[in-house]
Amino acid sequence: MIYTGIREVNLTDEELSEFYTTKNLEMFKDLLNNEYILIKNKDGEVYKLQNKKLIRVNNIKFKGDNVLKPLDDIQLCAYDMLVDNNIKVACLIGKSGTGKTKTAISIGLELLKNNKFEKLILIRHAEETGKSIGLLPGSKDEKMISGWAGCFIDNLPGGKYEFEILIRNGQIEIESLSLLKGRNFKRSLIIFDEAEDADVNHIEIIGSRLNDDCKMIFVGDYCQVSVSKYKQNSGLLKLIDKAKGNEWFGVVELKTNGRGKVAEFFATDFKNVDEKKES
Repeated sequence: MIYTGIREVNLTDEELSEFYTTKNLEMFKDLLNNEYILIKNKDGEVYKLQNKKLIRVNNIKFKGDNVLKPLDDIQLCAYDMLVDNNIKVACLIGKSGTGKTKTAISIGLELLKNNKFEKLILIRHAEETGKSIGLLPGSKDEKMISGWAGCFIDNLPGGKYEFEILIRNGQIEIESLSLLKGRNFKRSLIIFDEAEDADVNHIEIIGSRLNDDCKMIFVGDYCQVSVSKYKQNSGLLKLIDKAKGNEWFGVVELKTNGRGKVAEFFATDFKNVDEKKES
């Protein structure tokens, strides 16, 4: 079973009373570090285990009274994980349409504005597009933008115009997975999108570039692998399995489809029917 980083619980009145009185961890003996608890029968209160203590999770507030409003309690957990300075490596997983990339970029831009990091580095695996960036015209940035940066641009309020300004100002850098050898990331927030299309070696290459003043966000849907060879050697799933419980690691699986009922159909019902026919 894949670790999702979140545990949803319904407590009896007696258990609720004990929980609020003592925050007794014996009720959750196998809870992992940085794992979230959603108490479903108490107006959706959210807690996480950190440093052997249960901490209440609240809405995220940045400078300038900007409060990010999550779609649900699970997205609130994702927000909390992404702004937590103790969590250096975060996995944001979930089906298509659940807002993984948008969430990562929205939080990333806020952290950039608040000088938590010097730059935002965006990485995708160019293999999945069927194009070699070397065959596209222009500079490396122009190749990246025209080749596969659309998913990032789509999730910026100012679209391509804002994206290009951020690149010119040196606040955003885009990179291909194939060009990471020799890089040394410092004081950067790195987002690796479509991480389901990365094998174990890819994840190792990225992770070994990080200094401790960085934060790494892996974004992906482990059910949406586009290259068959990665299904048997998923770097994303191995990372989650090996790193869960570490004080520097967190994972949240988003569930609510923010695009609407049509996208939800294609991401769930349509796909499930197709899989049943194949079996």
